[in-house]
Amino acid sequence: MVFLGIYRALYDYAPQGANELAISEGDLLFVLEKSTDDDWWKAKKKAQSEDEEEPEGLIPNNYVEEVSGDIHLPNMAYLRLLTKIVLERLLWLR
Repeated sequence: MVFLGIYRALYDYAPQGANELAISEGDLLFVLEKSTDDDWWKAKKKAQSEDEEEPEGLIPNNYVEEVSGDIHLPNMAYLRLLTKIVLERLLWLR
């Protein structure tokens, strides 16, 4: 499974539960699932460096907006991140 879209956090959000993701204004998020039952989406937060883990959890959808065209990532870093996410999903499906 690949991500559904790239979003940027509009506001800070402190998790209220174990399955929620802490986000800060400006964070880049890869939405993995959009719930049709409520206003919570599953997302993965872009790591600040290649060595850092990319946390995953639920976010309130009204705290984010979809990123248009320019996502302010160097092309190679963006391609590495996409490759990593796709490979993780493929291995998870095994």
